[in-house]
Amino acid sequence: MTSAMPPAFDNDARATKPAALASLLATPSESERGRIVAFGTKGTCTLDDFARHTHALRARLAGGGARYLVHTDDAYAFAVILGALAGSGCVGVLAPNAQPGTLDELCEGTVGSILTGALQRRGAIDPLSGQSPGTSSTTSPTTSLTHANSDRPLVEMFTSGSSGTPDRIVKTLAHLESEIDVLEQRFGAQADSAHLFATVSPQHLYGLLFRVLWPLSTGRPFQRETLLQPEELTAHIENVDSAVVIGTPTHLRVLASSPALAAVAPRLRSIFSSGGPLPFETAAALEQASGIAPTEIFGSTETGGIAYRVRRSDDTPWLLLDGVEIEVEPEEPGDADRNSGRLVVRSPFVSVGERHEHHEHHEHHEQDETDKSSGDDSSSGRGLRFVTGDRVIRVAHTPVLSFRLDGRADRVVQIAEKRISLPELERRLIEHPQVLEAAAAGIEIHDTTRLGVLVVLTEDGRRALARDGRTPLRSKLADALAPYYDRVILPRRWRFVHELPRDEQGKTTMATNSKVLGAPLSERTMEPVLLSETFTSDTLERRYVVPNDLAYLEGHFDGFPLVPGVVQLKWAVEAAQALLDRNHPESQAPQAPQVRSVKFRQVLRPMQEITLMVTFDGDAHRADFRIHDGDTEFSSGRFAVAAGEQAS
Repeated sequence: MTSAMPPAFDNDARATKPAALASLLATPSESERGRIVAFGTKGTCTLDDFARHTHALRARLAGGGARYLVHTDDAYAFAVILGALAGSGCVGVLAPNAQPGTLDELCEGTVGSILTGALQRRGAIDPLSGQSPGTSSTTSPTTSLTHANSDRPLVEMFTSGSSGTPDRIVKTLAHLESEIDVLEQRFGAQADSAHLFATVSPQHLYGLLFRVLWPLSTGRPFQRETLLQPEELTAHIENVDSAVVIGTPTHLRVLASSPALAAVAPRLRSIFSSGGPLPFETAAALEQASGIAPTEIFGSTETGGIAYRVRRSDDTPWLLLDGVEIEVEPEEPGDADRNSGRLVVRSPFVSVGERHEHHEHHEHHEQDETDKSSGDDSSSGRGLRFVTGDRVIRVAHTPVLSFRLDGRADRVVQIAEKRISLPELERRLIEHPQVLEAAAAGIEIHDTTRLGVLVVLTEDGRRALARDGRTPLRSKLADALAPYYDRVILPRRWRFVHELPRDEQGKTTMATNSKVLGAPLSERTMEPVLLSETFTSDTLERRYVVPNDLAYLEGHFDGFPLVPGVVQLKWAVEAAQALLDRNHPESQAPQAPQVRSVKFRQVLRPMQEITLMVTFDGDAHRADFRIHDGDTEFSSGRFAVAAGEQAS
């Protein structure tokens, strides 16, 4: 292991065709030993270092398909882990994030952990500690590593399914090497002999392929550290002759606005983006500042890469990667439009999850008599078939098969380049003892997609809301999610509601949830907390608790807060209108009611639980109300109700 400064790249050292990982695990030849694999502030590592580190780690693994939890931010350490797993026949369980709750859940069924840095736990294996750099690889008999089985599971990854539980996706070495071959064929020329820099984690498929395996198998050195800040990234690029940037829309948007980008523009060969839609404005700004139009990659954990595009306009279509076949499946049975619907993918890169695999095999068995081509045709090289959650529109007028994206067909949203299953997040919220129901949706906040959540509280939760206010309760629920999600993903908008909005079929919908979450809401608490609600034909009974932070308490009075009588009357009128809207739509409670009699008997104070009962007398065109708690009456009265036309 040598200094952190990236060495000059030996153009002749780069492989013209991606090397199989197994061949990289063998003892390197004299001419290959000094080839640079990775560089960075943690040191520069050669192919000789890689073979020794890989062999040393392999010697510490159990073998025989044993599963190990894996997480590291060091791309070189990640490459070593992959090599050791491939050589030993073990499987790496790749944690999608480093949150303690996630790591604890994924430990189940593993024999150990391979972790680095601050994530080190008792008994965890440090992938680079087995042998110190500098010892010749000839002292380690690594030739047996060349027998790595490419069809055996190598890593397990997790993707957000629509069922509420993450789906486990198994990738074999064959899946990954097939895709690397295509990446080199399609993008090798534009990557040239560059050093690779990344803002993406190697724990996810995009980073695993583009940041680690593609450069490793083609002889391009890659930066070990994840460079998130544009100034940090450009400072490292200044040390090399040519560079490729592997980024995400969030980081590329910041990079596009950085003055430092223009200074390193002559050194850039390519900019890649994946993990979410890259806004056209960002793509145009990057090209203007650097002279490089970014290449977008579209795919998923299940499918691998599907398509790519270089944005030249706002509606540039996606072009298929080599070896990928697609269908467009209409969402409605019998729909004749085969150019619009769900995207169906078949390719050698597809690896489906446990639940989907069971469904697909069942579906294939049923179709064997009529349409064998829709089943598993991997033996012919075409690969598995996978129905994605993406809607697409086929573009018919282009010379090659292409499409445009048309939103999602499932309850998965993209937040900060990460796919988030809304059912999974809702399930975790409902596990909290103060949450009865939850419905999440993506909302636009300052031109960025963020999460919002509608929450129906338990009775204990409602009392906590009244006692502590919204801000402490939001923080408590966010803390309950924090062990499983990165902070940037946590909901930014919370609405505490008595019941979830539902459509005519009684279902909650993304559109309705987004509409409610997008509506403006004062941060001041303007209403009492509703504990329960009971309707009969002519009565409505609501059980409330007066919250401590009720806005109307302000000025009534210092040292002895109480609810003004006019506010109690307002609550009564609103309850009466709710009763009329539901059971007597021909009548209407006036916003400025004609109060015939009203009495205020006891002062109503914060944290007091009350029952508000409204009774409608249609013959007398009046509503009577009473606010009480058992025998204690706070106020009562009646007001006129306007008669209207009978509802048809």
